[in-house]
Amino acid sequence: MKRLRMVLILAAAVLAVSGSMAVKTEAKGKTMKAWAKAYLQIAETYNKEDEEYKAKGSFLYSPYKYALVYFDKDDIPEFVVGNNGYWVSMYTYNKKTKKTILLMDRWAYGAMGNHGYEYLPQKGILYNQNSDFAGCVVKHCVLTLKKSKLVAKYSKSLTEKHFIDKNNNGYPDDSEYITKARYYYGDKKISAKKFKSYIPKGSYKLLTGKKSFAKIKKILAKKK
Repeated sequence: MKRLRMVLILAAAVLAVSGSMAVKTEAKGKTMKAWAKAYLQIAETYNKEDEEYKAKGSFLYSPYKYALVYFDKDDIPEFVVGNNGYWVSMYTYNKKTKKTILLMDRWAYGAMGNHGYEYLPQKGILYNQNSDFAGCVVKHCVLTLKKSKLVAKYSKSLTEKHFIDKNNNGYPDDSEYITKARYYYGDKKISAKKFKSYIPKGSYKLLTGKKSFAKIKKILAKKK
């Protein structure tokens, strides 16, 4: 009788251990979230391209950088990749279609008066300034996310000018510079206060990659 009871106790112990192992195995076997897997595939494609550029040995080479940012309102981050100081791309993931969508395809910056792109976290707002004539003309661009596309928030352009084009030649002459900027919505001159009202308020962040491929790969692999 005692022997039978010992056998039953041992059997129960074995079942408990095997059950525990099964739970751990199941936990370890959890697959990556669909969006993370999709972003990883994109990252791998860019990394392959990056490695090819690196192999060429150019002194201008700089590694691609990656990031996850919360650009829109949902709980899935957007994927950012770029060659910092040159271009940036951004992808989003559609829950319904389970596909990635390219929002920004190697948008250039770092030259010609374009200092980069800023965004308002979880607001779907992208902001950019592009200057001409050494800052005499500054074009302010506000984009918003609509139907998985970045589109202009306003129907007309926002321009800040630091000269008066008296002779209508399209660029500032020495006698045309002014100390107080003039602001325009399209061709209409508006006040500085009105102009600023067109720029959504908030804490903007620079849209740029920060992580190496190895680091972003680890981050995405943990999204289960």
